[in-house]
Amino acid sequence: MAGTSNGRRPTGKPTVPNGKTKPFTSVNYRDTRLAKERQRRQYEQQKKEKIVFALFVVVIIVLILIAILVFKKAISGGGANDTQTDTETTTAPIEETTPPVDVQELDRFLKEMCGKEQIHTGNLLLVDASHPFSDTAKLAEIYFGRNKFQGVYSYYPPDSSTKISTTALAALNQMADEFYELTGNNDLYVDKAYDASATNDHSTGLAFDLSIYTIKHEHYELNDTAASSDFEWVFNNYYKYGFVMESPAQSGERHYHFRYVGIPVATYLFRNELTLTEFLTKLTESHAFADGKTNATSVTTDDGAVYEFYYVEATGGDMTSVPVHEDALFFEISGDNQNGFVVTVRMS
Repeated sequence: MAGTSNGRRPTGKPTVPNGKTKPFTSVNYRDTRLAKERQRRQYEQQKKEKIVFALFVVVIIVLILIAILVFKKAISGGGANDTQTDTETTTAPIEETTPPVDVQELDRFLKEMCGKEQIHTGNLLLVDASHPFSDTAKLAEIYFGRNKFQGVYSYYPPDSSTKISTTALAALNQMADEFYELTGNNDLYVDKAYDASATNDHSTGLAFDLSIYTIKHEHYELNDTAASSDFEWVFNNYYKYGFVMESPAQSGERHYHFRYVGIPVATYLFRNELTLTEFLTKLTESHAFADGKTNATSVTTDDGAVYEFYYVEATGGDMTSVPVHEDALFFEISGDNQNGFVVTVRMS
């Protein structure tokens, strides 16, 4: 009791039961902190090593892919000389008339059944003294619903010569509207149209003669007047509306003779300077479907559409199977008023 009863603070170092000196707590804290720091540095080092390894793997994969692509290109490209040849081929001009189309997959053709009477229907009929036409066309008054056409000669019967087929009339109206809008001239004059007794294509309702109507009530051929420069547009654009045009010397008519055949065929005739008769002869002789081949010829219209044409001869029975490719975007079959059918196909 003597060590504490006098109120004095004990002196000397603290002791433990076994007599050893008790270590300071500050020393333990420092060692722990150093251990944690070493552990953190090891973790950071391992993390960096993993990132470096991952980047190395990615680089290796990229190099492998590049090597594969270069190898494939070397195999398929055929070298620098072949690349130059391909470039020259794609820049070469494209001909309007393509080589015959070789189609071997007959199972990809649909069969359109056409009766023998259909040989005498359509927009591509050849009509002359040897191939008459007597079918009743769907006709409409040529000035029905509009007043821009001056009419026809008064000495033609009004129940016949004032009419053409509704198909030809729609195209004529469209062409006339464009002409009037661009030139301001409304003197187009339909001189002659449908004639049931005719031995040419006036009997189809698809044809008419076009001239200039003057203030003196005189009728001229389109290029035989002082105002002919106003009508250059007609000469340069009629095919865009589906018409083929023949001069008086070609048609035997007094004025320029227009016949509706549809835009694809009209474009082909215009580009190749052919008449409808020449076109039909060319198809039958060089572009007839045979041996699983269309043997088609083609044309690209002004709107970029590609159309193919080929001929299918009638089998002689009541029905003829007309093949049309199943991938066709559009097709039309017309009789030729002779021995078969003309097929117009849009493939792209």
